[in-house]
Amino acid sequence: MSLGIILVHGYTGSHHDLEPLANELIANFGKESVINLHLPGHDLEKAPEFNEKVFSETIYRSIKFFQNEGRKIVVIGHSTGGNVVLEALMRFSTKPELLVLISVPQKIDQGYFERWERHRLGKPSIPLVDVAMMVKFVNSTGSKRFAAEFPVLVIHGENDKLVPSSQAHAWNSIVFPKPARIVTIPLADHDIFQNANSHLVSDIIQRAIRDLRSNDIKQEKTIKSLIAVEPGLKDFFTVTPFSEHHLTSCPGSQTVIGKKPELLSTVTHDPVIANIEITTYCNLNCQFCARNQMKKGNQHMSFDSFQNILSLLPNLYKVVLVGLGEPLLHPQLTEFIKYAKSLKKKVGLVTNAMLLNTQISSRLLEAGLDSIAFSLDGADLNLSALVRKGTDFDKVINNIKEFVEISNSFKQISKAVFSAVSIDTVIHLKDLVDQVIDLGVDVLMLTDINFKANLNHTLWQNKDEKIEDQIRKAITYAFSKNLPVLSVHGLEEFGLEKRYHDFLMVPPAQLYQRSSSHTWCYSPWQTIPIDVEGNITLCDCRPDLIIGNLWRDSFSHIWNGDLIQKYRAKMMGPNPPEACKICPRF
Repeated sequence: MSLGIILVHGYTGSHHDLEPLANELIANFGKESVINLHLPGHDLEKAPEFNEKVFSETIYRSIKFFQNEGRKIVVIGHSTGGNVVLEALMRFSTKPELLVLISVPQKIDQGYFERWERHRLGKPSIPLVDVAMMVKFVNSTGSKRFAAEFPVLVIHGENDKLVPSSQAHAWNSIVFPKPARIVTIPLADHDIFQNANSHLVSDIIQRAIRDLRSNDIKQEKTIKSLIAVEPGLKDFFTVTPFSEHHLTSCPGSQTVIGKKPELLSTVTHDPVIANIEITTYCNLNCQFCARNQMKKGNQHMSFDSFQNILSLLPNLYKVVLVGLGEPLLHPQLTEFIKYAKSLKKKVGLVTNAMLLNTQISSRLLEAGLDSIAFSLDGADLNLSALVRKGTDFDKVINNIKEFVEISNSFKQISKAVFSAVSIDTVIHLKDLVDQVIDLGVDVLMLTDINFKANLNHTLWQNKDEKIEDQIRKAITYAFSKNLPVLSVHGLEEFGLEKRYHDFLMVPPAQLYQRSSSHTWCYSPWQTIPIDVEGNITLCDCRPDLIIGNLWRDSFSHIWNGDLIQKYRAKMMGPNPPEACKICPRF
């Protein structure tokens, strides 16, 4: 796809305001693909006359120039330049391939004038008649509604003192028939390319443009196979059609079509799964949890931060609420789920089930939850108290049973018990199976415990004939009772509900085996863990290794930075990282 990218500055601004972005776009897409418009009258020392007709005609001439060259149109408007862009698109009935609005006012009220005066301090004064015309014009473009649908990206500075960031969401309710993608840039002000985080803005725009180009290559066969095992993708692609490339290219999708994934150090697709830690508060003190080493302070993720994460990473299909805290402790949990579901994403939850009750269970299901995994390691009161300190075992069992009952009568979702088996609990594995059978869940997923600090308690380091026999008998017993037992090799797979037979724990020895070379793990190639502060870690098995922060670092730098590239290469090499050789998923 040949692109024509047009940048439009604000009424009282200059094309110089957008030069940093224009230069990067030229470097990446070619000089012939970019026009950084200089609106008429803006080359004078005095303030320009406001003339919406002349401005919009100037924009349209650039659009027409690119159209005559057979290019797809991308228009980027900053401040009131975005309003002029909207007017030009409406006046000349033009539908761009992508519209980007940066710090654009949707409405000007009385408070705007006070902010305007502060913003214009030290600059040439604007005649009152032109200010009045601009205000009328902005309010007019902000109240019109487009009939045509096209992708819209709205970017706003968190600290914009002229156009408050709250205005960004107003565009969705009035102007565009389909929701725009809205991204808030931390610490950024109105003159967004003069801010410390301007690199975030440039990266977001360039990634959005690349998505346009990558979506030209259709993988119809792969898409059809994916939708067959993940029906929710059909709706997801209607909301984010540019995600098709990322979903069809990721390792999990390649296995669906029977193709061996090519795992390289550099990845050309975005992550499609996110494990998001929405809280670090927890009501238990589990023996083998990474919390014991991390020692994090207690905090909840804000709803705004959660929204922004999903906007920064639009190609995420599956979102799992999991981390070093208990998600049910977050007071806005159901709002998080509802928001992710409004974007047609698949939402999962991992919980210790201590706080589940009739009301919470119903609210989770009504919010649209797609899957739930109950963490249950002990088979009775005493054992649970040992490995998951603070657990009220009987309460957990009753809560899970009630959730299953409500789900069966209200909405069928995937229900699993996830159990980490250690040398301390393996003797009671058959008893655990009996407990799980009575719960009515769909599957039991078993794993050996992980992390270097827990090595002495792993089955891997302590297996003998007796332990191997106990594991074999317990898993064989589960199968005889029609309870599927899965290995953790299926954690990142698509359509697990329909493909679970591919990941049954056969032979049972999988539970305590490790691999000295890469066999299963896809995590650094398709899955991204995000903690409560916006930090991105290498994988869930390395919560100590931060590779970037979404609020400070461009995602291109995080996802294909030196650290993760070297780690991917080492994972595929003859001497994988120690953490990988310890990990049951590797």
